Amino acid sequence: MSADPSKLQHYATSAGYCATPSPLQALGQVIGEDGQTLFSIAFTTHRDIITQIGYTASEGCPEALKACAACICELAKDQAIMAAELLGPGEISEKLSDDGTLDDQVFYFSVLATMGLKNALASYADYKKADLQAWKATGGASAQ
Repeated sequence: MSADPSKLQHYATSAGYCATPSPLQALGQVIGEDGQTLFSIAFTTHRDIITQIGYTASEGCPEALKACAACICELAKDQAIMAAELLGPGEISEKLSDDGTLDDQVFYFSVLATMGLKNALASYADYKKADLQAWKATGGASAQ
């Protein structure tokens, strides 16, 4: 009924998702109790498919939270934006434990990782809205 320590270690130390992609199209941050950014998730897309995704964590970010952030990044990569919206702590639980359940602390971290992704998805929606407004400003709307 808890996370597999080897899986936590694997995801926490995996360099695969430990970077911010460029150019940024979305950035979601999770702020800690001290008011500082605990970690952030960023991604880029092509035709609304997440092509690059990664996270950056503060020095004080717990290893289990880094593992959850890496896990949600792995789950979201190559997914359509709408499919990524459906990801949650349950999918992280399935990845990090043998029985699909996590202890309370790690489950809480999986919720925070999910919030980071959701914040990035909201940021992406704002990016697309600005992109649409720019398109309309150039006369794109009249071409319909």
